[in-house]
Amino acid sequence: MNAPAISYPVAVWASDDPTVLIPVTLAYTGADPHAVTLTFLRDSGEPTVTYRFARELLEDGLARPSGVGDVQVRPHETAGHLLVLTLRQEDAYPFEVLAYREHVTEFLDLAGLIVPSDAELASVDMDTEIAALLGGGA
Repeated sequence: MNAPAISYPVAVWASDDPTVLIPVTLAYTGADPHAVTLTFLRDSGEPTVTYRFARELLEDGLARPSGVGDVQVRPHETAGHLLVLTLRQEDAYPFEVLAYREHVTEFLDLAGLIVPSDAELASVDMDTEIAALLGGGA
């Protein structure tokens, strides 16, 4: 059975150039209840770069700086309606994009309809996950 999923279009912009909107998609699936993906899109709609990170990081980033790795999220210092996402790629300098807090909150609300944020563990079939980790044999 296919797990429910959502894909939510969001426009972000580089923190140093607010005149150029960058299309991205936030996605969530019940098959991977702890994670979200943020995918940058070309003008054609084709994906270019995808970041996968904890849904909790995005939730926490609404209220306070969160994350220590390739993705960090924090409220904007002066514009409360914005979030700052700091993204890192291998062998590259980090870059910041800005997103509307309201859009990220709407996405998280929709994700919560699939799997509530306090019920991720209950939605995981632990036997299947352990078997997968052990190479299919239990």
